Amino acid sequence: MKKNKTINWPDSTFTIDDVHKLNPDFVNITLRVRIKDAVDKYDIEEIGSIPNGKGRPKKLFVVAPVKQHHLDEAKEKNANINSHINITVASVDDTINKSVVLKNNNEYIPKPSNKSSLFHKNVIDVLDGKF
Repeated sequence: MKKNKTINWPDSTFTIDDVHKLNPDFVNITLRVRIKDAVDKYDIEEIGSIPNGKGRPKKLFVVAPVKQHHLDEAKEKNANINSHINITVASVDDTINKSVVLKNNNEYIPKPSNKSSLFHKNVIDVLDGKF
């Protein structure tokens, strides 16, 4: 009787050999098929390949979604990143431009992007980080 086994995926970038080390009970071709199926379902992303000298380069994968640290890790492995991988990294912080805050009923709120004069006449500078 055939049992469907669960594959343990690495937390970082990986090759088929890395998956085989984590899942020694699987036959190599089974892992290749499972990886291909996961790529087709967008559960895993092929982000590039690692040149080998002779022979085919090893494909490099990551569990989706691809993040900047995955690309950094791939570059450390001297991988060639696939051209379709396009990541926009945003930096988020909790600071506010203090000169663009409105005061409404004694509460400080972020200034809307609307440029009407109604918003401009209520703009105040917020001091001491009050918000």
